[in-house]
Amino acid sequence: MLKLLKSKYAFRWEVEMVKVVVVGTGGMANVHLDNYAYIKNAKVVGVVTHSKIGEETANLRKIDFYTSLDDVFSSVDFDLIDICTPTFTHYEIAKKALLQNKSIICEKPFTLKLDNAKELFELAKQRSCFIYIAQVVRFAKESKILKRVVEEGPFGKVLDAEFLRLSSYPFWIKSDWLKDKNKSGQVAFDLHIHDLDLIVSIFGEPKDYNIYKNGRENIGYSEFYRFTYKYDKFQIVAQASWYNSKIPFNNSWRVVFETAVMIFDGKELIAYPANKEKIVYDIKDEILIPTAINLPPTGWFYNELSDFINSFENKKNSNVVLNEEVLSVLKILNSF
Repeated sequence: MLKLLKSKYAFRWEVEMVKVVVVGTGGMANVHLDNYAYIKNAKVVGVVTHSKIGEETANLRKIDFYTSLDDVFSSVDFDLIDICTPTFTHYEIAKKALLQNKSIICEKPFTLKLDNAKELFELAKQRSCFIYIAQVVRFAKESKILKRVVEEGPFGKVLDAEFLRLSSYPFWIKSDWLKDKNKSGQVAFDLHIHDLDLIVSIFGEPKDYNIYKNGRENIGYSEFYRFTYKYDKFQIVAQASWYNSKIPFNNSWRVVFETAVMIFDGKELIAYPANKEKIVYDIKDEILIPTAINLPPTGWFYNELSDFINSFENKKNSNVVLNEEVLSVLKILNSF
């Protein structure tokens, strides 16, 4: 925001930082807090936490902490609420913030129910607020390059694609809320949502889709999913898992074009054209910030939060994470 200050001699402009309150102090909240420290036009002015560890985290970071949203609304001057709490809490927190005319950043998934998401987007519109959904994979360089190649067509039309996001069950999570479908949405909402969001953002909403899932009996959730998304001229297969196995995390994809194949193996992005030498793309981020979760240092979250802060300053929605695409993804996930 730019604040115009008057004096009897001249006008001058002073940059006013966007003031953010972060709700939660778990792994993802700490990722966001770490990244805000590098965003010059943002300042965290408070965190909401219900735990002793959360209070210690806030004190260590020298940020005021509050035990309820009501305390924040009554005593803190701020612009944005950043929701980094478990999935099943997002809807109530977001609604309470919007009713206080506060814009929000919300970690994925936005909500577990499509109708709840529609309600919140409509409420934001009525209140002249903005909603920014943290679909961070869109901000990876390899994602941006793939989107550009698909749109500009240097290798012709898309013929086929495969996306993999394979993991062991997140044993590092201290609570079992992830196992509860009504609280997490399980593998589809927690893990596959990243790839589905990327698929919708690049290829559009599929014409049809189906799902296969399997796993051990009597554990309360499916461990392995295979999704097929059908378009007019091609199909996309995606896989996601919480394997009962301590396998390394695998996030990769392959897209087949008429004259090339592009492969992202989790570390490198390479295109293999039909009649040319391979193309190795530069996917290194200019800024690398440690995550303290099961990801190496990255610039994804910095790019994401910077986009949201800048969009809010300019009083507009993000032009990277589109609200209508968020709803398309939730519509598909709600059908499984």
